[in-house]
Amino acid sequence: MKARTKLTYGIVGFALLLTAAFGGALISNKMMSKELQVLKTNTGPRITKQVLFKSGAYGAPIDFKIAAERSMPAVVHIAAAESDALASRRYQRERSRDPFSLFFGDHFFGRSSPYGPQFHRKRGSGSGVIISDDGYVVTNNHVIEYADNYQITLSDNRTFDARLVASDPKTDLAVLKIDGQNLPFIEYGNSDDVQVGEWVLAVGNPFSYLTSTVTAGIVSAKGRDLDMIGDGRSSIESFIQTDAAVNGGNSGGALVDLEGRLIGINTAIATPTGTFAGYAFAIPVNLMHKIVKDLITYGSPQRGYIGVDITDVDDEIAEKFNLNIT
Repeated sequence: MKARTKLTYGIVGFALLLTAAFGGALISNKMMSKELQVLKTNTGPRITKQVLFKSGAYGAPIDFKIAAERSMPAVVHIAAAESDALASRRYQRERSRDPFSLFFGDHFFGRSSPYGPQFHRKRGSGSGVIISDDGYVVTNNHVIEYADNYQITLSDNRTFDARLVASDPKTDLAVLKIDGQNLPFIEYGNSDDVQVGEWVLAVGNPFSYLTSTVTAGIVSAKGRDLDMIGDGRSSIESFIQTDAAVNGGNSGGALVDLEGRLIGINTAIATPTGTFAGYAFAIPVNLMHKIVKDLITYGSPQRGYIGVDITDVDDEIAEKFNLNIT
């Protein structure tokens, strides 16, 4: 009798367990189906599998299309070149520093001078960013510093002759101006709010011929001071480091956030080969904004000097001043 009672209890318990499990599965499946149905209704069925790989709550995957669409029309190609007059003056300066040309003319001992009787106009190209609908364009100083002729090509292939407004070698920034109205321009973001690990896009014209190119990466670091500009001590650097692919021709282009807002001007790469090796650096937009405003308003940056020298805090300084950080 006791054995039968135990068997009856066991069968009933097992039945209850199956019922609970089956009911729970139905409820769970119903809830999952409802969530996925809402997902399909809101975002379309094609991204459902992508969403399932996203950690956390259901939501759309990271999408770069909006940022690219908003920023690309405001990023331009800059072709810079010396005029004959500027090239001639440079040639005369170089020739005056050449002792062979100075004493023997353009030919000596049957050989041509290193600078030769012929001079060649310097040419180069880079990128720029339109920051106003009336045609102010920001780029790097090193893109335009050797030239006096500038031609700008927009993403829709319209071309404009540009003039130099002003430049600042200490921050490697320059402003050009083209005559136009209702031009596409980029919205400023806030580089102080940018976080390490945040997705960003680099927009520019690598190698001159790959115009309107967009690459993606993350912010790898902030506040990089690499002594790459000017003589080091007088330069002003606080680069945003990113692993978005940047190459020659990208200089002066835009670094943007996922909303397509400008957070930096792509300026340099760290590489042992001369091409992208994983590290690119951009001037933060908050620094750029101040310098550019001064260049347009005053023709030069407005800086104050108070006789204070700033140095990094190492172990020795930290110990001397009883600091708990280095």
